[in-house]
Amino acid sequence: MKVLERIVLAHLVSQVKPALDPLQFVYQPHVGVNNAVTYLLQCAHSYLDGSGARKTIPPPNDQVLCLSTADMKRTLCTVNPRKSAGPDNIPGRVLRECAEQLADVFTDIFNISLSSAIVPTCLETMTIVPLPKKSTVSCLNDYRPIALTHIVMKCFERLVMRHIKTQLLPSLDPLQFAYHPNHSMDDAITTTLHLSLTHLDNKDTYKDAYTTAAHRLQYSIQHNHPSAPN
Repeated sequence: MKVLERIVLAHLVSQVKPALDPLQFVYQPHVGVNNAVTYLLQCAHSYLDGSGARKTIPPPNDQVLCLSTADMKRTLCTVNPRKSAGPDNIPGRVLRECAEQLADVFTDIFNISLSSAIVPTCLETMTIVPLPKKSTVSCLNDYRPIALTHIVMKCFERLVMRHIKTQLLPSLDPLQFAYHPNHSMDDAITTTLHLSLTHLDNKDTYKDAYTTAAHRLQYSIQHNHPSAPN
């Protein structure tokens, strides 16, 4: 019986093999788990090398943002020297004191990143530091995760954000106070009070409000108490 099963199986394999997916490693002769693992590792290495993750590079004329050395130097000079360093362990004081020497280097790196639409992998890492929420820690939920990113990457993000804001400001609603320079919650409250008081200063406002309230009260009485006099 086993001989018959082996003969039938060999016949079925010969008929099904042309229709099998080339990435199927089960029920294939001379193919095993090692072949599947080797293939997955090759795909992972090719992706990490950038051949699979690279985006389409835009033409030079279509590059929206190009950083200048002066902007880069100005941003480095504003780095807080007391800020905690990221995974690269480069203190903020070093970036601030050596801004003139480092501005050209970081300007070239960031402009290449913008033109190729790729963020350097080394700048995407971060260090997670657990800080206790209270004095006595009893479980993991008593910790708050703090992410320490590269200070240089924060400077890059600040430059890109500044450019985006300059492009969006003309299209922002005049009553939007969030993400708006020189605008705060106090401006929002002041504007709301001004609009309300301006509306109340209108002579017809009280009359319209009184008439509307009287009609609603009369309708409510008639609807809930049909026998009540008008």
